[in-house]
Amino acid sequence: MTITCSDGTDQITSSYKVDISDAVPVLTNFAGTSGPLGDLSPVGTSVHQFTVTDQDDAISCSINAQESAKFGINKLDTATGAQRFDGMTIATLDYDSATSYTITVTCTDAINPVTSSRTINLADDKPVFSGLPATLSPARNDGFQTATLLCTFSVTDANDQSISTCLIQAPMDSFFNLVPGTAPTFLRSWVKASVTLYAASSLSS
Repeated sequence: MTITCSDGTDQITSSYKVDISDAVPVLTNFAGTSGPLGDLSPVGTSVHQFTVTDQDDAISCSINAQESAKFGINKLDTATGAQRFDGMTIATLDYDSATSYTITVTCTDAINPVTSSRTINLADDKPVFSGLPATLSPARNDGFQTATLLCTFSVTDANDQSISTCLIQAPMDSFFNLVPGTAPTFLRSWVKASVTLYAASSLSS
């Protein structure tokens, strides 16, 4: 600024410089850990919400390139001031490929960037039975047995089907077995040939 002073006859002029810096945005409530998040969670699942404060500028945020294929940022409200953002999934996740992700967010007012990181832990969603539990009806006669199909059931796991395995726990595996059915997800429970079942044992497989 220019300052001018006068005594009515003589005038003097000088200047005073005021430097103005752009205030750095303040990113809060992002660093830390989230989860566990099921690996069958649908695309668009919220992972974590956080706030970036800048009184006079709109803020934009992005995810580091390595994880940007799996996670994204959605701005929830407010052009300036305390601006809320939501980190969410933008693709399917797989526990067998990665048990956790560390995402780094960069937020900027177009002048000053700020960064923070958060770890997202995953959980492997459990397989699902179809057709079990069940009870054989009518009851099987006791005594000496021939190989006989008892029931058919399936086990499904959206992202682990190729490694899903089933077994009959001891001691029932001495009397019954499992045989793959017509598709990888289907199994059949059989009573073993040449075994003897006793009604008093109340066997269940």
